Amino acid sequence: MIELAAGWAVMSWDGSGGPEEAGLPPVWCWENARGERGLIATPFESDRAKSIAAAMVRLEFEKHDAVRYVFTSETWMREISAEEADREVRDGLPLGRVRDHYDRREYVYHQAEDAGGGELSARQAVIRQGGQSRLGPLEPLGWRNSGGRMSRMLRPRTDEERINDVVSALRLGRQD
Repeated sequence: MIELAAGWAVMSWDGSGGPEEAGLPPVWCWENARGERGLIATPFESDRAKSIAAAMVRLEFEKHDAVRYVFTSETWMREISAEEADREVRDGLPLGRVRDHYDRREYVYHQAEDAGGGELSARQAVIRQGGQSRLGPLEPLGWRNSGGRMSRMLRPRTDEERINDVVSALRLGRQD
């Protein structure tokens, strides 16, 4: 499915914008056991919007009996060794927001998960030249043990957890 998402990203890429302009919205591509597939675009501009998107995507996955998905989004990444990270922490340097770091790289990131808990990820570099941009080839990153509200979306959930997701997302909205 990562290859499918990467192909979609290349076809959908709008390479006319500058480095701070998104070339494509965050998208979820899902598949169920019957082979049916769907695409859910979830543009978000705030913490509240991310929480609401995560809750709604989980409900959509349940509605369609999704067994696997790929989340695709533009992101900033920084590659550092464990030794570099340890040094930065030891020296009191904040690892901070990657998007603000001078040595960041821009990518389209693909995070794939299945109902059995398997995870794979890959990325495509954003290559900028002469006011235009394009996506580089797909680079597999292998297995990841990700966390956060945008991962483990197929984990079985109780009715109480579903309600809490939505209520929590709406509470965040009052703080924006």
